[in-house]
Order: sequence, then structure tokens, then C-alpha cells
Amino acid sequence: MTQQHPPAPRPPLPGAPPPPGLPRPPAPGIPRAAGMPPAPPPPAPAPPP
Repeated sequence: MTQQHPPAPRPPLPGAPPPPGLPRPPAPGIPRAAGMPPAPPPPAPAPPP
């Protein structure tokens, strides 16, 4: 029998957990890891002189 290729991975739905084995994409407002604080917001641009 010929080997069948695995089905193409479907794009993840919004809010759905990522497939196993892949890193979670960073989401705004959500801690990167359990017990770790979320990334700080980017610094505001300096005002013009």
C-alpha cells in the first residue's frame, strides 16, 4: 500500500488552542507562561521637541 500524506494542517481558529508540538503565538493581554506576568507594553514614542 502506498503511504498517504497527512492532511494539511488547518489554520487555527481565533481563541482555539494551538496544535500540540507548536509554540503558542503571543496574544495581547495574556501571560506568556503560567505564573509569568504578561510582557510590558512598548514604550510610548518620545514627544517632539
